[in-house]
Amino acid sequence: MGTVSVLTGTLQTYAWGRVNAMNTWLPTAADGPHAELWFGAHPNGPSMVVNGPHMNAESAPLLVKLLAAGSPLSIQVHPDAAGVRLLESASETAGLLADCAVKAEALIALESFAVLAGLRSAAEAHRILSAGLPASSRALTALEQGERISAIREIFEQHEPFDAQAALNALPANERAVMESVVATYAGDSGLPVAFMMHARVLQPGQAMFVNASCLHAYVNGFGVEVMTSSDNVLRLGLTPKQVALEPALSILNPDLQPDIVSIADATLSIPGFPFSVQRVTHGLVLVQQPGTIVLCVTGSAQADCGAAVSTGQAAFLHHGECSWQVDGEIYIARPTGDN
Repeated sequence: MGTVSVLTGTLQTYAWGRVNAMNTWLPTAADGPHAELWFGAHPNGPSMVVNGPHMNAESAPLLVKLLAAGSPLSIQVHPDAAGVRLLESASETAGLLADCAVKAEALIALESFAVLAGLRSAAEAHRILSAGLPASSRALTALEQGERISAIREIFEQHEPFDAQAALNALPANERAVMESVVATYAGDSGLPVAFMMHARVLQPGQAMFVNASCLHAYVNGFGVEVMTSSDNVLRLGLTPKQVALEPALSILNPDLQPDIVSIADATLSIPGFPFSVQRVTHGLVLVQQPGTIVLCVTGSAQADCGAAVSTGQAAFLHHGECSWQVDGEIYIARPTGDN
């Protein structure tokens, strides 16, 4: 028989959140921007244990969130294991890391969710940026040579004038609406040309996007479930009033990485090499037997044979053993796999 803790989420009220977005899942939340509801043991926002044993960060490798993006988040990249070691060892990057963990994540859209994820080819980025940057731009020269990392560096170092409307007109029609939202929010941001170097995508409800460490991405607008390794490491490359960590971010960025976008159904979804799997269950019986698993109830309820029960806005954490859950609603199960 398994040992389970039942959790309520910890609300993060970042400015990019939607007003009162989490009221259904956290009725006690104060009015204002509701950005993320965290379920896990990360020290930046540990969940409250309603019943069951205390949780600690060492035994909780995953963090599960409800995420409500009302405006675009920063362009960001997270370090892989080599990146963590690199950033920890260099004196000039001291203090950039929130923790020593690798950060990989998956976003499951509960409604249409606009994102930027993965860099375009150098040729495609050149075609789009040449509409908005001066012909003499060093960034364009770098792209002509196939050097996307160098192009990003030049964008920040040269601060060249950028005609965002012309760049919008150069985009494929299906990407224009996403980027129009980005431009409306960050028209004068130094990193705006970097956003045009990225693929604009719209996840449909039920689609999941797996973003590995070192892959450039930004969430634009939408509501979903986010599963990640329990890390808060973020290095930013624009679309933010916060610090842009240009060289550290470029040192860990893999320009060839693209996200995996798949549909999630009532089956375990596992991406090779990812440190967790995700399963959506809407009814019936499901077995949970991997220590460190988090079960998030989005709607309805679920009852375990070990005595635990969760309802809308609650999650369960499995310490050890196994439990069978009878589901009457919609739950998401995040299981650690040990891959890295």
